Amino acid sequence: LIKAVDENTKSNKPSDAHMNVTLSMEGEAVSSLGLGDSMTITMDADMQTTNDPVAAYMKGTMGMFGMNFDMELYTVTDDSKIITYVGMMNQWMKQEVEVDEPQVSQLTAAAEDLLANLDSLSLAEETEEVDGSEVYIISGTMEGEDIKSIIGPAESVFNTIGGAEAIDGSTFDGLAVDFKYAVGKEDNLPVYADYVFKGFENIANTDGLDMQISNFTMH
Repeated sequence: LIKAVDENTKSNKPSDAHMNVTLSMEGEAVSSLGLGDSMTITMDADMQTTNDPVAAYMKGTMGMFGMNFDMELYTVTDDSKIITYVGMMNQWMKQEVEVDEPQVSQLTAAAEDLLANLDSLSLAEETEEVDGSEVYIISGTMEGEDIKSIIGPAESVFNTIGGAEAIDGSTFDGLAVDFKYAVGKEDNLPVYADYVFKGFENIANTDGLDMQISNFTMH
C-alpha cells in the first residue's frame, strides 16, 4: 500500500493540501514577554506543491500573541539552491539552502519516509470514512532524522519568526513523531495525516534563552 502511495505521489501533477499546526512553548523567556507561563503559535493554511519543478505556495493565517496575521510562503528551486520567501506582518524574508534530497522531499510526500520505516507501521483492521470515501489507516512512529521531511513547510515559517530554531537544529537525537496516515482505498492517494511530535521538551529554541517546545502537532 505504501509503495503504491509512493508511486502515485511522484507524478508531476500539482497537489493541494490544507495544513493546521500548533506549537506551544514554555520557559522563562516566554514568561518574560508578559504572556503567562506558555505561548501557543498556530498556523492554518492552504498549500499547493509541484514535484517537477520542485515548488510550493502556501497562504493562510498565523496566530500568536493573541492575534492572527496573514502569511504567504513561496518556495522555488534555483540552480543548486532552494529559495523560500516568507511574507508576514508586512515584511518579507528570504531563506536559501543548498539542494539536497531531504530538503527536496519536504516539498513532496511522506511516503518515502514511511517506506524506510515499514517495521514501525501498522494497518488498522477497519477502514474509516472521510467525506464519503473509504480510507485505510496506517499508524506508527518515526524517530531522528526521519522526521525532518515530515515537518516540511512549517519549518520555514516558524524559523522566520524565531519560534522553532530547534526544528532546524543539527541533531534530531531523541526526537520522534507518532502519526496516523489515511490513504484512499480507491486511488491509493494520501487523504490526511495527523502528527504528534515528541522529544522537543528539553530543546532550547534560541541560544541563551530558556524556552522549550512543550507541544507540537500537525494535521
